[in-house]
Amino acid sequence: MKMGRMKPAAAVSSLLDRAEGLRRAGKIGDGLELIEGLVRENPDHPRALLLWTRLLFERGSFSQALEALKALSFVPACQGELRLLRKGLEHLAQLEAAEPDPAFATESMARLLVQQGYLLEAMEIYRRLFLTSAGEGRFWEEMRRIRDRLEGGGSRDKSREGLDGELAAWDRWMQKRKRGS
Repeated sequence: MKMGRMKPAAAVSSLLDRAEGLRRAGKIGDGLELIEGLVRENPDHPRALLLWTRLLFERGSFSQALEALKALSFVPACQGELRLLRKGLEHLAQLEAAEPDPAFATESMARLLVQQGYLLEAMEIYRRLFLTSAGEGRFWEEMRRIRDRLEGGGSRDKSREGLDGELAAWDRWMQKRKRGS
């Protein structure tokens, strides 16, 4: 793809459909590679920008997703929806960058949350403990156990659809950590 050369609308639509197909197949990196070139050539294309934001989000790059979302601020029809999405991404970006609160991130708190059925919250505490303990294996094993329970039964106060998105994000994070990145 050459910079500055606009593609016909049908070609853009076809590329967007292909990138969406890659996203649905779980090939986030491939989808991002395809969509980033398209966004460079069509920086004002709302669907391309929205898909780019979604792919970044699904990769777990919340800060980058927030920046990509800001590029959509010129679309008047999206303002209301984008405000809520932007607020959520800002919160996720803050959590991504936040240091664990040692007063809250305790094993006792995590066990209590598991007993009460708040598995996602417990898993987050174990993640923080894992990160602050230089990768202690017992915290990793607790995250894996909770991950398996989440797959089968869910978490309190979380819809199945919302849980599926959370699980996908956890899987990406755990794979990244497993590879040592």
